[in-house]
Amino acid sequence: IDQVAVMAISGGGPPALEFALRYPERTWGLVMIATSSDIEVARDARKVRNPDGSSPPPGWLLDLIFSDVISWVLTNIAHRKPDWVLPSVVGEAYAQLVLDDPVKYHLYTGLVNSLSLTSLRREGSFNDNQQYIKYTGNPFENIKDPMLLLQGTKDDKVLAVQQQYLDEVVPNSIYLEIEGGTHYMAASHNDVLAPLILEFLEEYSPEN
Repeated sequence: IDQVAVMAISGGGPPALEFALRYPERTWGLVMIATSSDIEVARDARKVRNPDGSSPPPGWLLDLIFSDVISWVLTNIAHRKPDWVLPSVVGEAYAQLVLDDPVKYHLYTGLVNSLSLTSLRREGSFNDNQQYIKYTGNPFENIKDPMLLLQGTKDDKVLAVQQQYLDEVVPNSIYLEIEGGTHYMAASHNDVLAPLILEFLEEYSPEN
């Protein structure tokens, strides 16, 4: 494969951006779904000033966060009582839609299952955080490939300003807001996202 289109969700934003910056000859497009970008943009939006982040959280807290027992309990609740969990994940207005749609519900259960065995992600998750708290000042304007930016209007995990910043600095970008979409709109709004992504890929593919 000579060139690829890179797709990223949430914290996958910085690795995708780095790939495009480091290997422009291997990239022909980017699809960014509710992704993080420059950490200082996020800090400004949340009015947070440069946390140190150099030291890991206390061991007891990491043990709690990355406990397989706790993740097992939470995933079981999410599976057995989806009507309890879905409103906080996809929004009250879309919870029943996910329950009633086999495809959407399958995406939801896949998301739930990804939370299991969190102990295996402990070191990687902490490393991701350590890298991201220093991720600023990158020359995103050098990304010349087309970039599709999809942002939910109800996303409270990654604020829209992060995607809007990319839209401002990347020359060939398309920014679209998905009405009612939360950070997990890939489950609730898959029928909206998929056509937009396919249209983008078809339009800008170097094979066309």
